[in-house]
Amino acid sequence: MTLDELYEKIIEKVGNLSLPAEGEPASILLNIDAKPSRQWLVNYKDGKVGVKALGPESPSPDAPDVTVSISEDTLLQVVEKKMSTSHAFLTGKVKVKGNFDLLAKLGKIWPE
Repeated sequence: MTLDELYEKIIEKVGNLSLPAEGEPASILLNIDAKPSRQWLVNYKDGKVGVKALGPESPSPDAPDVTVSISEDTLLQVVEKKMSTSHAFLTGKVKVKGNFDLLAKLGKIWPE
């Protein structure tokens, strides 16, 4: 799987996703170390989830609730279940800044 294929699968899944409308709006910024580097912004508001790829000219998002930094290889291994998220985090392959609870809440966006 490539990053482009993963992004398309996430967009498809988000279109069919329904989450409880409770809770505050939230955002997760995913920094992907790839060639070229990528940034994906996941937003949650009123039970709806949106995912947007940020380009080089895109303004930086205002203080996301969570920032995740991960390499392309590690992200694809985690999504393809070749590496657990716990292993990736404990070995320093994933760096997280911010509210960890949001990652669990929005974990449903990942393809199965």
